[in-house]
Amino acid sequence: MGTAKLWINFLHSYGFYSCKIQELESSSLVSFDRLKETHLTTESILVDGESEDTYPTRMEYVRKVLEGKNLSKVKLKKYQNYSNLYTKSSEPISLESLLKKMGDTPEYQQDKKIVEDIKNGKKVIVSSKIQDLKIKKKQVETQPLSEVFDSNHFEKELQGHEDIKNSGYYDLILFLLSNGYIDENYEDYMNYFYPNDLKREDKLFVRNLLSSSKGDPSKKLRNIESLIEILKNEDYKKVGILNFSLSEYIIDKKMENQFSTILSVARQNHNYKFVLDLYENLLKYNDEKGTENILFFTVTLFSTWKNFLSYAIKKYENKGISEERDNLLKDLVFDGLIYLNSDNEAYEKENSILVEFINQNSSLLENVSEATWNQFSENGITKLEKMEIKLTKINHEQMYNKLFKSIIKNDLYEFNYENIEEIALFEGIVPDRSGIGKFKHESLTRLMNSENSQVHNPV
Repeated sequence: MGTAKLWINFLHSYGFYSCKIQELESSSLVSFDRLKETHLTTESILVDGESEDTYPTRMEYVRKVLEGKNLSKVKLKKYQNYSNLYTKSSEPISLESLLKKMGDTPEYQQDKKIVEDIKNGKKVIVSSKIQDLKIKKKQVETQPLSEVFDSNHFEKELQGHEDIKNSGYYDLILFLLSNGYIDENYEDYMNYFYPNDLKREDKLFVRNLLSSSKGDPSKKLRNIESLIEILKNEDYKKVGILNFSLSEYIIDKKMENQFSTILSVARQNHNYKFVLDLYENLLKYNDEKGTENILFFTVTLFSTWKNFLSYAIKKYENKGISEERDNLLKDLVFDGLIYLNSDNEAYEKENSILVEFINQNSSLLENVSEATWNQFSENGITKLEKMEIKLTKINHEQMYNKLFKSIIKNDLYEFNYENIEEIALFEGIVPDRSGIGKFKHESLTRLMNSENSQVHNPV
């Protein structure tokens, strides 16, 4: 299939779904009642003999009509032989007939479909479809010319250039283009490797990038500043752009568009390992600048690849996750909890994979400290509540005091015997762990009857 046809198919689908999502987002018709109030035709309709102008607002009048009581319609009858003289009368009319007339109009049917889509969660489906189409768009953009080259289309494009078509080299040009020996980056090859201060490693990176080949992300680049000066926007959409040195530089300079595009390439190629390895590299810088970079990384990642956490967790669970990777995922989940706004789509209760991961890994909350508590209490606790988290195992000795209180207060723990023991120890109902054996054989009534017990009397 030629490039032109690929683009036509894409633009048709993308245009349709973009219009659809705009309809869903802009529609104020949030209910079927509101739909009727908007579309019902009420001209010449009386309610208890009173017309619309006797009501304070049209909405009050329409709502009265929709009650369907004592409705009538004004009829005008022209006097014979007089053009401007009419008599008025009224006759009963049913609400059903008004609703049927309304239901037959294309405007009502169109808006009714929008309301149904909203009710059925179609907005989420359409948004997902648009995201898939965007990925396909990037795939088309980054395909090598040889893969989409169409000799017939190429011949049409050469109309008016008879000197090329009649050249003895025409067949050779077709051969070189169709086999990838000359591609869209030919001019770039000629320009990139002439006067500049790129080092050998940088030139190898560019050559690999322009050939749309996967490179080694760990290859060190020498002169990244000069490299960035010659890279074009479309270069960032190629699979060879996945490089740690380049990405770390871009993160450090807070180049949001470029980093978002790099993450999109990783998502397009299902390369969650690159993202986690990059995150691991950033964690090595334990200073103020490093914290700023982690914040930038986290916010950009979850706005570009919203379901990254659930995707990575599922992939590692299928393969068997190592302790090192498990801890890395916990750190990333925690950074998302503390840095992202509470309405971030990555942390929704519908994200069952992430919810279960947090429930089973309360240790990731041990990163909360006095220094981070204010920010975590504002963002993290709200997200945990929103996700309806029920931590399977809590340990008051390993958690920051205010965090443990908040977990109990907001009912963020599973009601099991081990957790009740922890609460009893925390509240002083059991003085220390040596008393757990005795406590285990006693009734839990002591705990439940405690006046200051946060189990039933949260503070």
